[in-house]
Amino acid sequence: MVKRAVRHEFAPGIVLPCCTAEDLFVMKAFAARPKDWVDAENIAVRHPQLDAKYVLSQLGPLCDLKETPEIVVRAKKILSGLK
Repeated sequence: MVKRAVRHEFAPGIVLPCCTAEDLFVMKAFAARPKDWVDAENIAVRHPQLDAKYVLSQLGPLCDLKETPEIVVRAKKILSGLK
């Protein structure tokens, strides 16, 4: 996630690294709280070019460790709406 970060200038001379929309989606989905799902859906709507393959490649192993395959199922449903 850190390697994929993009630099964003928030104000003149103030540049900070920010995570990509894909990585933010992964974090929100993995947290899986009701507000996080709303955020994940909004990320998908605002970024229709979201790389679903990358998201699922990152989210899947995390959910395997957490034993929460339902998170991946819900994420796939959200991402399938991008097409």
